[in-house]
Amino acid sequence: MLNLTQSYIKLLKKSYERISSDLLKNGNLFTFFRKYLKVDFTLEHTLTNKNLFFHSGFIQYKILIEPTLVSHNKVGFLEKIIPFAYQKNNNIHVIEINKLSNFLQFLEKKYVLLETFSNKKNSVISHYESVTSVMRSVKYSSIPFVLYGFLLGLLLLFGEFSILQMLINLGYGMVVLYSIIIGYFSIRFFGKKLELSREFETPYFRKDLDLDDTSLILISEELTTELMSQFTYECLDNNTSSGIITNIEKKNAQEFLTKKTLAKQAKNGNYFEREDFKRSELKRDIVEKYSSFLED
Repeated sequence: MLNLTQSYIKLLKKSYERISSDLLKNGNLFTFFRKYLKVDFTLEHTLTNKNLFFHSGFIQYKILIEPTLVSHNKVGFLEKIIPFAYQKNNNIHVIEINKLSNFLQFLEKKYVLLETFSNKKNSVISHYESVTSVMRSVKYSSIPFVLYGFLLGLLLLFGEFSILQMLINLGYGMVVLYSIIIGYFSIRFFGKKLELSREFETPYFRKDLDLDDTSLILISEELTTELMSQFTYECLDNNTSSGIITNIEKKNAQEFLTKKTLAKQAKNGNYFEREDFKRSELKRDIVEKYSSFLED
């Protein structure tokens, strides 16, 4: 059984790679999305042809590929008490077929909540902000050098050659200084692009999500205790320490134990026995009252 599961995981990985490759190379799936979304959907690249983000104008698009195994049998998961079995290393869900609809609803809600409450910026906006920042910095840094060139031009115009020679010698240093400043801003800009490229290459489930306690409280209001436990297991690191998460875990464990206890009692027939006992008592009371009425 383990070998069969491993073979399924390998197939899912291959499928994931093929889908990703098709999207990155503007294949059939990419064309389908452009047609379906009805927008000028493109993949932004760096000068060295590294991928940055999918976008149309200032709107960023994220395409998520979720490998899922569907089973006709009941799915067991020993690692944690959650509704849907999930392997974090490969981002693979194993779902019982009659729970597939509920799982898809959770999946949609999960990503909507992440995009709503995560404090990370839109990559497109972040990119254009860095472009604007670099252009502004270069513009302000160029002002002294423009003034220097203007002064040099005036001296040439009025024939002040004695001072001109000194300014020309100073000009060599100005050129070196200006090159250093432009180089510094260029390195910052390309560093930002490299960061965006690394973020694009990192699978969504491996990214460090910026969710504070306030965000977790708001998310917990949108999900049941069980689904919130699923959410934290999938989206947060194991070492994340938060009183909110601890409370959710305790509540989920308590609800699980309560359900198991109730199911066990129902299976043993305790509730039915009590119910039958109550009914027999009620029946006896009615018979006694009816008998006394006839005697009267």
